[in-house]
Amino acid sequence: MSVRAACYGEIARPGFCMPVRVKEAGIVRSDDGRETYYVSVGGKEIVKDKGATPYELEIRANEEELYRLQDLFEELASLEEAEVWHFLRHPYETASTEQMSAASGDVTARIYDLLHELGTPETKAFIEQMRLS
Repeated sequence: MSVRAACYGEIARPGFCMPVRVKEAGIVRSDDGRETYYVSVGGKEIVKDKGATPYELEIRANEEELYRLQDLFEELASLEEAEVWHFLRHPYETASTEQMSAASGDVTARIYDLLHELGTPETKAFIEQMRLS
């Protein structure tokens, strides 16, 4: 049984299933193993089916690159969760708030750098125009 089948249509690595929906019909894979994916940065989602969820950017990536992007999304989600708990406990501490916001900003910048690297020409142009990379 393949990892894909064990994860019920999701792309996965051992012991971990990524929330990436795979549309089995019509998968186009190039010689370098790259496929087209649609990314929602705000929703921290990577999907293969263009109509599955609202998306902002289109990329071409292989499984290793998808893992890198998913790891960055998970890191950002963890930082955002830590910020919420920090603010609930210490609502008036500004130094830590600035440090935590800087960390989130750093991860977000790394996400957009990777999206620029993997993006279609339209995605790259959008990121450059918005000065996100």
